[in-house]
Amino acid sequence: VALGDGDARSTFQTFALPKTPLTYLLDTTQTPPHWPQVNVWVNGIEWARVDSLFGRGPKEHVYIVREDAEGKSWVQFGDGKTGARLRSGRGNVIAVYRTGDGAHGPLKVDAKPQADKKPAGLDAIFMLEPVTGGAQPETEDGARIAAPGTMQSLGRIVSLADYEAEALSIPGVLKARAAWVSVDGSPLVRVTILTDSALQADALAAADALRTAVRTRGAGRCPLLVVQGARTEVALKLVVGYEATRRADDVRAAILTALGATGEEGNGIDSSRGLFSWQQRQFGESAHGSQVVGAVQNVPGVAWVRLTKMATQRSLPCAGDRLLSLPSTALQLQLTADKEAQPS
Repeated sequence: VALGDGDARSTFQTFALPKTPLTYLLDTTQTPPHWPQVNVWVNGIEWARVDSLFGRGPKEHVYIVREDAEGKSWVQFGDGKTGARLRSGRGNVIAVYRTGDGAHGPLKVDAKPQADKKPAGLDAIFMLEPVTGGAQPETEDGARIAAPGTMQSLGRIVSLADYEAEALSIPGVLKARAAWVSVDGSPLVRVTILTDSALQADALAAADALRTAVRTRGAGRCPLLVVQGARTEVALKLVVGYEATRRADDVRAAILTALGATGEEGNGIDSSRGLFSWQQRQFGESAHGSQVVGAVQNVPGVAWVRLTKMATQRSLPCAGDRLLSLPSTALQLQLTADKEAQPS
């Protein structure tokens, strides 16, 4: 597709890719370990994508790819000092790129896959194995967590925090926890990761990417063990009294937020706030009934709380590779209007 016209008088010319989102594929040789699926030609000559224009020569045919807050992708060229300017021409900037992302996809259970474009002679498509390698776009909260560690490590992997920052830079990894452990008297670094898709194939790919990064940029002092973490669901049953002047739906929504349940977990939408939000919890961190009662009691309009059930799929305390979570389907919430409660 033609992106636009080159203008030798302009500096840092920028063009938007018409369709979004741009696809990024895992590439363990890159830092961060993913590569945008786009190629750009100017006057029939392919230019090279680089991570930054800084330090590039005035005649280097290079460009960068960046994303804006809306998820739109932009291709930017140099100014004649850091990277070459474009040559003037009509429709001489051409791009070939791939679009699409996500960890779960729109295909429903038991549905048959369909070809986007059906070539002649193609009768049907079959999926012999689950599709792996996809990841949801990084959220603002996720970027806020990962960015400081990446900047502090400066591309080196030495401390436990560096291991965690590198793991979080891998597409599809939501959470990472590094720790020193001893196996048969030999020290090693164990990194527990939680992936977006929860598929073993995605966890193995992320583990390979992390091992490659440690091998090329790490200290190389001890072995690395990567463990796939998983969620352990918590089941709660609560009876909550609320001020009669409040709307029950508003109180219910506020309680869900306080507990970290969204009601959209089946669509891959998790809460970034609340007691059982994966962003707020750590692997192996247990929960107590008093924490549940306290979180709900602090909701505006709640007069009293009675916790009648708290159970997990596995026995507490929580194992080191497990992360407690609360899907809305595991929460039984009974609201009772308390006319005697004083408005807060």
